[in-house]
Amino acid sequence: MIYKIEDSDEKMKNYSEKMDEFAEYLVREDSKGKIPLFITGSGISRSVPNMAQIMNKIQILIEEHVQDEYSSVFQKIYKEYVEGNELEEHMQQSKLLTYIQNAYLDQDRYIQKEDKDKLKKVWEDFVLWLLNGSEKDSEKGVLKAQPSKAHKVIAEAYRQMRAISITTNFDNLLKKAFKEEENFYPILEKKTFNLYFDSRENDNSFIEIQSRGDVFWVRCTGERNRVCPNRNRQCYIPGESLEIKEDIKCKICGSKAKVYFAFPGTKEKDAEMSKVMEGVWKYFAYKISSIIIIGNSMDYDPVLCAFVQELIYRKNIPVLYISRYKKKEEGIVGIDKKAATRAFFKNYDKTKNIWARAEDTDSVLEDLVTRFVTKREGRISKEMDLQERENAKKIFKQELDNNFAIEKAEDFDKFINRLMGYKVGLDIICQDEVEEMKRYSQLGLKTYWLEGRHSQYQLHNRYKHSIGVMLATSYLYMKIQNEPSLKELKFLQMAAFFHDVGHLPFSHLLEEIFHEFGWITAGEVKTFNHEQHTQKLVKQFVAGNEKIKQNLEFTGYSVEDLLQLIAGEFGIGYLDALINSPVDCDKIEYLFSDSIFTGRGTKKDFMSFIEDFGQDIEINSNKFLVMSGRSTKRFLELLEMRGRMYEEVYLRKGLRYLEACCKLIIRTFIACKCSEREMFSKVKENKFDRFFNLSEVKIDYIIEWFEEKLKELSPEEVCEIYVLKQMVNEIDRFFCISNIMKETIHRCLDKIVNVKSEEAVREIEKECVVTYDISDQKYQKESLNDLMKNIYLRFPGTLLVDYVESKATFSFGKTGKKEKRADGTKGSIENILIADIHCTEDSRAKEFKCLGEAVEEINKELHFPHHAYINLYRITDDSYRYMQAEDYVISQLRAEGVIA
Repeated sequence: MIYKIEDSDEKMKNYSEKMDEFAEYLVREDSKGKIPLFITGSGISRSVPNMAQIMNKIQILIEEHVQDEYSSVFQKIYKEYVEGNELEEHMQQSKLLTYIQNAYLDQDRYIQKEDKDKLKKVWEDFVLWLLNGSEKDSEKGVLKAQPSKAHKVIAEAYRQMRAISITTNFDNLLKKAFKEEENFYPILEKKTFNLYFDSRENDNSFIEIQSRGDVFWVRCTGERNRVCPNRNRQCYIPGESLEIKEDIKCKICGSKAKVYFAFPGTKEKDAEMSKVMEGVWKYFAYKISSIIIIGNSMDYDPVLCAFVQELIYRKNIPVLYISRYKKKEEGIVGIDKKAATRAFFKNYDKTKNIWARAEDTDSVLEDLVTRFVTKREGRISKEMDLQERENAKKIFKQELDNNFAIEKAEDFDKFINRLMGYKVGLDIICQDEVEEMKRYSQLGLKTYWLEGRHSQYQLHNRYKHSIGVMLATSYLYMKIQNEPSLKELKFLQMAAFFHDVGHLPFSHLLEEIFHEFGWITAGEVKTFNHEQHTQKLVKQFVAGNEKIKQNLEFTGYSVEDLLQLIAGEFGIGYLDALINSPVDCDKIEYLFSDSIFTGRGTKKDFMSFIEDFGQDIEINSNKFLVMSGRSTKRFLELLEMRGRMYEEVYLRKGLRYLEACCKLIIRTFIACKCSEREMFSKVKENKFDRFFNLSEVKIDYIIEWFEEKLKELSPEEVCEIYVLKQMVNEIDRFFCISNIMKETIHRCLDKIVNVKSEEAVREIEKECVVTYDISDQKYQKESLNDLMKNIYLRFPGTLLVDYVESKATFSFGKTGKKEKRADGTKGSIENILIADIHCTEDSRAKEFKCLGEAVEEINKELHFPHHAYINLYRITDDSYRYMQAEDYVISQLRAEGVIA
């Protein structure tokens, strides 16, 4: 809906209610650490020419200098602009200005020669007018302009709301609206982004992201000094009180400087704007609570408009659009045809967007700030008192000392009952909702195959892993947060405990099979994984369990906040870092507990490790996690430990062989169980009438099948082995499966069940695995998948092909994956800063890098080589058939260029 400020009492009441609701929302998000994003344009700078005045001046100069003597190309462009019958207004303006500027910049490829001299003069006079104004008409130029009331109100909004702004303006007047003692920084490019956000200092500064400052970009021509440092270099000059009477000169060598206008919609401007948006996404997009647009329709910035649309889509945040309203009939004609209006209000009836229109836009913003301050003063946040802090630290240190890993598991029920009694303990746990987590092994069947100890296998499950993650997260939070909040701690605990609730039996193996089938659930772009299932289950838990719902309501966070934190996309850096990042507590816990339960052991003591790790971690002014000293060293040790666990356990050839046997059974079962005929019969029965996506029907059908079988599971049974046996029993009844394949299935099951020791795994590696190193080869992974399918069809029950990629090297993980957005940007989320990894533990680093930019340096320090392998697993006793199959595979791999 669109809400206008008009004389009508009903509409004024409507406006007041909406603004109250918006202010309350801002206060609620402010208590979580979220901030509003302001987007401002020339509409707030009333002493500076607006776009209408700029285009009017351009027309006057064209008539003065060009008259009727212009080329056919320029004649066509100018005619299109004047008549305005083909392109949208901002596109017509962009096309005209770009052509004139290209003449000025001697862009021979884009203009006709006869246009050069006259259009150069048009551009030079236009720039001088824009900078200096006109004494004749008493017009002020940009350099003489003073901040308006809007600038001062925005400055106050910054102070009260800790906001950040993106401006499409070019006057730099907002800086003048701040007091001299206040720190205000314009951010123009990637380098400036990094300098500001990678700092550990807290200087209470205010920043404004400037979308390449339009006309204030100059480039030295080098006419007087060919080696001038500014030659062909872009230099930004607003804010300097320059009085330019004639040609602009280079400040270093005195050569003539070219001044150009990077007009929105041009390729150059949009490319620069995308770089700015990448910095926004990287450092703070996910902590934005709302968008407040003032004095800018954004018709002139398609990249910025796309950014806002993408942010609304991803975060479902409200937009307040404040536009000036003139009491003239023509003031409202065609307003619904504006690009920004279409983007934010048309077909957006279900969103929280508000369009506040007024004669004086300053009053709307001033009203919002007043409401925000009033409501914030009436809101009390529950911080921990000193005694609560000490109790919490004592509790979590004690439980980590005495109950971690195997020790924790020996008397687990008593441990849980004791912990639930604490005020800041685990009263979030509800046994019924997480019962299945107790059945699923943390490592699948790896512990069973390596150690063969049934009791230990049962102890190392998803439930106890989640408890360990919750404890480690709570301990680190209490150690690094100087002013811990009870609500924030509870919020973290809930995310830590529920982060893995979506895992199914076989976990990642099952996800690989769904990926091979290409099953994507409705509304997703990736094949099914446990993160998607976690989101679904957490929503169900909060809606269906009063205890969990009350705990979440106590924190003041929503279920959407909880899901964003579990995904590492909540937006508050240190919270995301603790739950889902390259240094999160999930990785710390599973690396230590996995090494213990697989008999690998570790020389590091968990408690001393986590104490040291938290020793030199800080939270900076941007709420990022900052690692230095001992924390950096322990992080490197964690990566080394991770590398060894991948080599010795997670990607070990013998274990991958047995997992390939599991996959063969599961894949065969699912392919037959989820036949198209059976699935459509389920839809026809209306059992899945809520779905329109057949992949989702199949996935839910498999999950329901698992749930039914787990109800039959007795305490002495191993969950995954019991499920595999049930699958094999059903496969035996499928008529579409050949006898050779059924025999192979049974042979695979025998190996899975009977391997229970290190020696048995070694025997498999010796006799049944052939490995080809393809680290230095270029290949298409899709061709390998096709090859595997051909082998299963040509040589059923003979061998399996497995592609293995070493995870020893450090990657930026989930947040580092390239992701194409609507605004053309690609990039990651940054919330962790790391000091120089070569500094000593006792030294205090001065320079920091965001973790994503330190990847190469870290990998060099670790000395872990990157490897990729093709493993061939023999699953037949027929040597002749195996040799045939192996020869075929090798010939195909060579043909594809996978092996030399």
